[in-house]
Amino acid sequence: MSFKSCIALLATVGVATAQSSVVSLFMPDTDPQPLAASIVGQSSGKVTYSINCPAGTDPTNCGMGPGMLYTSAPNDIEWSIVEPSDDFTARIVCSMGGTTTAKCTEMMGGSAANFPGTSTLDLAQSQITYLPVTVTAGAITAGDSTTTATASATSTISKASSAAPSTVSKASGAASSTSTGGLPRITGNPRAVLGGAAAALIAAAL
Repeated sequence: MSFKSCIALLATVGVATAQSSVVSLFMPDTDPQPLAASIVGQSSGKVTYSINCPAGTDPTNCGMGPGMLYTSAPNDIEWSIVEPSDDFTARIVCSMGGTTTAKCTEMMGGSAANFPGTSTLDLAQSQITYLPVTVTAGAITAGDSTTTATASATSTISKASSAAPSTVSKASGAASSTSTGGLPRITGNPRAVLGGAAAALIAAAL
């Protein structure tokens, strides 16, 4: 269901062609789904990906919309999604404690967020999840093909199908979701539930 052997495994040695690379990325409580990425930047141990549904994927089977940017680097993870047309922003920042703990902060904003504001939660190893992402363009160089944990991302996401699994959500549309470790595991509209993670974070901390 998830990969917990490391914070982020970059499956490359030396200079690797992206077509044969698979990376394992920490995406808090995201349902397993097919994902593809292009490497769009590298610097000082950081690798920036543009993550999308694989070409030809039914949008109901993938909740990434048109895609998100995700940059991995050594000690923290961060990703964010911005939907200016719907006045919604989502950001999750996690500070990793090796392979066993993470301290995550979730920030929701905009009029479309169910629970705007900031919430924080400590995650145990069993609550840290990873997803394999197939890199189809670009290359990871030797200096950057090391174990990493940090990610930052900003993107514009358009409305996705209400049946799509996803990492993000907000007030519009219907969706089903469960939460493990306080962060949302979203299985419906990618903008229908994430705002509720604030309440889940608080409940899990009690």
